[in-house]
Amino acid sequence: MLMHNYSFLIRPKSHFTLKFDAFAMGLMAEMPVNAAARELRAHDTRMCRILHHYVDQAMSKLD
Repeated sequence: MLMHNYSFLIRPKSHFTLKFDAFAMGLMAEMPVNAAARELRAHDTRMCRILHHYVDQAMSKLD
């Protein structure tokens, strides 16, 4: 049996893949977080954590 390591596709301490994060960020750019969470069938708190992670990352690059 061949095993693959897909850890590079998941952010540390995240339950979602980077592809999901990118899709979620695209939705949250166009609609409120709560509506995007309903669309993705995920809790809005998790969507806020994704949003804050990438916003904080972008803001630290600006400094």
